Amino acid sequence: MGTISRLLKLILEHTGLLDELRVEDLNDVYRLNAAVHLLQLQAQALIDIIMRAAALLGLGVKGYIDAGVRLRDAGVLSPRISLGIGPWLGLGT
Repeated sequence: MGTISRLLKLILEHTGLLDELRVEDLNDVYRLNAAVHLLQLQAQALIDIIMRAAALLGLGVKGYIDAGVRLRDAGVLSPRISLGIGPWLGLGT
């Protein structure tokens, strides 16, 4: 399995675990911390996907924000995706 496929699978697995949580579960500090950790892992996996895609395309990026900019400018990130993750990557709206 390729790196990007593995990371996408990880994101989907963590999404499934987060979907199982109920609001009242977050009153438990251990479950709350577990949820935060899953979200952090998802964010890191997304950064890793963006960096991997930029590397595979030979974009020679300086960091994840630069990778997002270059992938957007190259038309790899759709306008919809850019709007969704753009502010998080520092791309603006």
